[in-house]
Amino acid sequence: GDREHVCDLTIEPVLPLDEGEYRCQVSGGDGVPAIASPPAALSVNSEPGQPYIVQAWEEDMVEVQEGEEVELECQSQGGRPPAEIQWWDGEGRRIVSDVTEHVKRMEDRKTFRTVSTLQFIPSVPISVKCTVSNDAFPEIKESEILQIRFKGQ
Repeated sequence: GDREHVCDLTIEPVLPLDEGEYRCQVSGGDGVPAIASPPAALSVNSEPGQPYIVQAWEEDMVEVQEGEEVELECQSQGGRPPAEIQWWDGEGRRIVSDVTEHVKRMEDRKTFRTVSTLQFIPSVPISVKCTVSNDAFPEIKESEILQIRFKGQ
């Protein structure tokens, strides 16, 4: 029949550690060598983790002196391919200046942690958030909003 030369393997749920090469092997009988299929490579993509602004971990507001530089860090863990992080102001405008991004392999060696740092001097009180997505999971995830206010206002 149609299923004569078919070998099925089901992995559920698929985890990053399942990545690798798989082959189907049939043991031979007396004096007959085993027969193996060509290898099939499995690579596993992972959804990026919920992004968060480190400085907003405990409070959703930061007070700064007027003219003081603010440094914010947004992190997302567990993505593969690595997450792409973007910064946004409260008006929905993307913030692109003075942003640096670093990607590191996680301990599982299969997924990544992305860290984006934003440095700027606010001219007015502002709210910011970061978003993440990756090529395999284009749906955008958003961080909590962080309010930046001036001391004494």
